[in-house]
Amino acid sequence: MRGASILLGVVFCLGAGVFATEARAAAVLAIGKSGKSVAVSHDVPRKFQMNDRVCVVQASVDVVCGVVVRVTPKGAIVSLDTAYPNLSVGDPVRPVERPRAPAAEILNSVDPGPAGTPKTFNVSGGVAAGLNYFFPLLHLQLLVFDKLALGLEPLYMRASSDGAKLSAYGGYGTFNYYGAGHFQGLWIQAGVGMVAYSTVSVLGTKGEAKSLAFLGTVGWRGYWEGGLNIGLGAGLQYISDPKFTEVKINSVGALPLVMLDVGVSF
Repeated sequence: MRGASILLGVVFCLGAGVFATEARAAAVLAIGKSGKSVAVSHDVPRKFQMNDRVCVVQASVDVVCGVVVRVTPKGAIVSLDTAYPNLSVGDPVRPVERPRAPAAEILNSVDPGPAGTPKTFNVSGGVAAGLNYFFPLLHLQLLVFDKLALGLEPLYMRASSDGAKLSAYGGYGTFNYYGAGHFQGLWIQAGVGMVAYSTVSVLGTKGEAKSLAFLGTVGWRGYWEGGLNIGLGAGLQYISDPKFTEVKINSVGALPLVMLDVGVSF
């Protein structure tokens, strides 16, 4: 009886060890609606990192693989190479050794913040220009979803002619879509706002008016490790004409627009 008890104890300990190892192994936690992304727990003892390649395993076979595109303290988001309809929560996930990423991939990778948290704020400055006008550009953005950022874009201009001086201030509220998420890749921007104009003529008469403003651009934002990024976009800007008689404003109406900025995310 004593020998049987010892044998049972050994079997129990081995089984508990196997169970603990499996419990710590990476597994699918959730499946995206499109079937092309999954949330997974971290592999032990090494946690997943950005751009790690991983595979989902069923019956000891790699059924689908993908790349880690987001890391959190509790797990990672994996973008799969293709949709696989038979995925299940709890499927084991294993890391795949891969060669060092090429420089182009590193430059366009998302740089996580502390504890693997992606950066959610972007501040950029540059210039916006049309055929016969330009103005300095400041853009503040907050990431609200992986691919959607809300922004605030202040606007200030000054101009003068023989008869009057003009100043204008205002800004846009912007909606920004990033194809690769997290302030990178294809950049589609739409903005709506208002511009307040004031004029002073050589005779001392003053005028004031407000104009609605809209903009739409399509471009690209490159992203580097450390949070630095550069954006380039082109499209149209429309500002309604305040119809001053003392000074002509070159930036009213529907006009082409090119934007270039350099920013940092944090």
